[in-house]
Amino acid sequence: MLTPVTARWLVHLADPEGVGTPRPSRPLRATDAKSLLNQAHRHAVLGSVLRNLDSAQDLGMPSALLAAATAQHHNDVGFNLVLRKHAHALQRAIASEKLPAMLVKGPVFARQLYPDPGLRRFTDIDLLIHPDAILAIEHILRDLGFVPAGKHSPGTVQPETKWLFRADHMQMVEVQTNLIHAASLRNGMWLSYADLATGDCDTEFQRPSTLMIVAAIHGAGHEFERLQHVADICQAARRLTGAVEEQRLTELLDRSRSRLATVTGLALAARMFGELRCLELANAIGPVQQAGLARSLMHPVVVRSSKHWTRPLHSWRRKLFRELLKANPTIRENAERNTPLG
Repeated sequence: MLTPVTARWLVHLADPEGVGTPRPSRPLRATDAKSLLNQAHRHAVLGSVLRNLDSAQDLGMPSALLAAATAQHHNDVGFNLVLRKHAHALQRAIASEKLPAMLVKGPVFARQLYPDPGLRRFTDIDLLIHPDAILAIEHILRDLGFVPAGKHSPGTVQPETKWLFRADHMQMVEVQTNLIHAASLRNGMWLSYADLATGDCDTEFQRPSTLMIVAAIHGAGHEFERLQHVADICQAARRLTGAVEEQRLTELLDRSRSRLATVTGLALAARMFGELRCLELANAIGPVQQAGLARSLMHPVVVRSSKHWTRPLHSWRRKLFRELLKANPTIRENAERNTPLG
């Protein structure tokens, strides 16, 4: 069972940069160890938890449980290495043909945001592309051994299509023309290739401002259902420094209409990981309508319980937060701001 004490220890140990929050006042019981490690894997932060447990050996974790969790983590890292190989091949082909497409999320976050890429687990490869590149990307994927998942009409423009590696369907590439797949959510926020590709596309997708927007929209779109989503935002905030990147973040926030999603994610990361840089960025973004309500809905307990049987107790919070995103007030604010006076 995930007790409140275990949940606090989970967050305390999940920071990729090492524990930065005060040690929970109540000790972790040996009987809670299995639950802690299970939840760490389900929240995709097992690597960070195991690393931080090494510096907290006084917790007395049973050696058998630690060995099993370590083996699980090594399996995850091995699978990610396989996916990373596919990602490199895709990236080379895209660069060779100069296609309007970029890798996002998983392998990019692992390489650019985390102190050790092995700490950031991912289960597929995400491509964000311009609709004009669909046919070319499909040819590349077929050449690399991927086949469409289910019925597929070549060249069809869709928010998302899945491609499976012919030799192992666990290896998947998601081709996306918009990171927001649900049509109802695209009324409130939006992120396409054109929104991010404002300069040299070989480097734009690696910039901290890009990573922040992608992490925030990805997390909010999933209602921050994994602690990994919050860790991604926290890591992006730590990397986002300097006036140039802060200005570009402002521009991307306007293009993607993601101010509410981003300030909510930053506030959540600040509360859970104690990272002041998250608060600095949230304050720099400025006032956002409904941000206070969004923060109260997306309480840390909602994240901590999302992979536990207690998840339904907080479903009303997630549903209301989703409705706030659909009716994103920043759209109205931007429209009012851009309306000519007189």
